[in-house]
Amino acid sequence: SNNTSMGGGGTSEDGGAWTWPGTPGSGSDTNGAVKFGPEVPEDVPDWVKDLYKQAHEFPEETYLQELLKDTGGEPRKIEMNARRKLAESTSDRSAPSGVPPAEAQMKVRFDEVDPFSLWVWFEFYDVPNEAEREMLQNVLESWFILGKLGSFNALNLQLSDSYESGPSFFNYDVSELESSLPAMFHELREAEFEGSLGRTWVNMGTCDEIALDMLINALHNFSRECCSIRELTIGGQSVSGWQAPKIRSVFDQAGDLDMASGDLK
Repeated sequence: SNNTSMGGGGTSEDGGAWTWPGTPGSGSDTNGAVKFGPEVPEDVPDWVKDLYKQAHEFPEETYLQELLKDTGGEPRKIEMNARRKLAESTSDRSAPSGVPPAEAQMKVRFDEVDPFSLWVWFEFYDVPNEAEREMLQNVLESWFILGKLGSFNALNLQLSDSYESGPSFFNYDVSELESSLPAMFHELREAEFEGSLGRTWVNMGTCDEIALDMLINALHNFSRECCSIRELTIGGQSVSGWQAPKIRSVFDQAGDLDMASGDLK
């Protein structure tokens, strides 16, 4: 359709006149609301009249004009325009800014790994906002809670290790829960952020490496659905010049105790 300035008129796609206040045949209602498309019926709800009035009083708010365009004031059509705009806005936010979807795959890199003092690093495509940081912290805390409860025990994966039958009517051996060694997380620190980088520290305790597989799986989908991660780094003491403080593992602390007890003898 042809667009117009406040001083002229135009024609909508369905032939209805676009009219503006202050011009001949403007068709403005008693509230001074401009007509964006065909004439607006007199019996429209008050909220529709208010939208037209606001579109006239604040022409810089173009989204109001887009909501009203070619609706003739029909609430159903206005609602359809609103839903379409919301879907477009959600779609625009789903991919990282300026990055083609094909290039938005999260990369995974492993540095030196100490499971008792492990740094996990996140490099984002954009600086994460407060809501995205909170969602990432929720993911990490959920992962930690599962680890704290001993979920990541590779010695008891009865269903995964069963190649002969599916889960239906599976004969689960409860004694395996008691006979396998405990595999539990010890500690997780709150995630820290600096620009487009983030990091967290965890003491994985006696958990098996399957815990890292589960974290990578979760963060892969988090990156696609919530906040795009350029690269995930497991381990190491620095990323992009951001140095981590030295956090002593339980073995370092145990060594100090042994030395101290030796000095006392």
